[in-house]
Amino acid sequence: MDWINTSSEFLAQQIPCGYERDSQPQTEPTAVAALALLALDQSANPRRFTTPIQSARAWLAQTQNTDGSLGPNRDHAIPGWPTTWALIVEAAATELPPAPSSLDVGQGLDWLLGTKGMTMPRSQGGHAELSVLHDVELVGWPWVTGTHTWLEPTCLAILALKAHGLGRHPRVREGVTVLFDRILPAGGCNYGNTVVLGQELRAHVQPTGLLLLALAHEADWPLGPSAMGSFLCPGYRCDGGEIKLPAPVADSAAAYKRQTQLKKSLAWLLSELGTDSTAASLSYGLLGLAAQGIRPRYAVDWLEKSAQRVWQGDRSPYRLALLLYAAARLRQLPVTIPPTAESPANHAAKSNPPERAARGLAIVNWHAGKLATVGGAP
Repeated sequence: MDWINTSSEFLAQQIPCGYERDSQPQTEPTAVAALALLALDQSANPRRFTTPIQSARAWLAQTQNTDGSLGPNRDHAIPGWPTTWALIVEAAATELPPAPSSLDVGQGLDWLLGTKGMTMPRSQGGHAELSVLHDVELVGWPWVTGTHTWLEPTCLAILALKAHGLGRHPRVREGVTVLFDRILPAGGCNYGNTVVLGQELRAHVQPTGLLLLALAHEADWPLGPSAMGSFLCPGYRCDGGEIKLPAPVADSAAAYKRQTQLKKSLAWLLSELGTDSTAASLSYGLLGLAAQGIRPRYAVDWLEKSAQRVWQGDRSPYRLALLLYAAARLRQLPVTIPPTAESPANHAAKSNPPERAARGLAIVNWHAGKLATVGGAP
């Protein structure tokens, strides 16, 4: 089956949608569905999905609270982390006419900039007493107001603020520092902890993909030509309307550390994705790689097999939207991974973690060398 065409037509009929088929409409799935259809429509003439996209924008606008935030759904006004998704949709839809109901973008941005994760002064129970490695004084974004900074809401906030021209805002700069601080020593990340009670925690695919998405254009590497475009959605541009690279890190040691962290994270993520990856993990993983200019050779096959499982299962509009979103983004990239370094299923190396890690690092180093030949900055 032509899973992209079938799934996109199905998705267009589901808006506004929930996490499961025929479930209550939710902010995140509705926004992701709009982004997927926007991305698929990017090169279409005429556009196929303007009507469902406008319906999604109107639903999101009507869900906005008086303080500018959006809750998970209309029955739950808090927590407000889904606000980020609605802001990203508005940045991506600039080529469309105003929706019947318009999101108050300014109020949404004000709410986001005013939301801060709770810190813990080191002198009053920071690193030592908590036995955690990450910097508990850095300010990012929480899932719930009044709680600690976590990785995924910080990634989403950075993406939303960059999309609206605020990439150089001090909150975004500190948020980027938060993300680098939360990368595990071996590469990759999880919900936002690194080492607890002397034990390094394990990385997870979905947050690592989201982290690489948020850190596109940071750390001066690997800024390949394919990573410079609209990696997130059609209207999205880093810093709003124009790609602006971050200022070079003055401290060369700090710059080298960040590049190394990114390389390790890319290597780990490349070694984890395959035909058996779940829909959400695969989608976020591929979006993160695409944002860094990397397209695995068998990515399209992996997406199709994952979509087939969703169709044979619960037909979740949220999972189909994520898969479509990743597929649309990958269309813009050439294959950048050497065929000899990757197996169709990515299974063989999974039985041997050291071999898997070494193979992933070899792929990243190959990619860095390829960028160097076209004027990139590995």
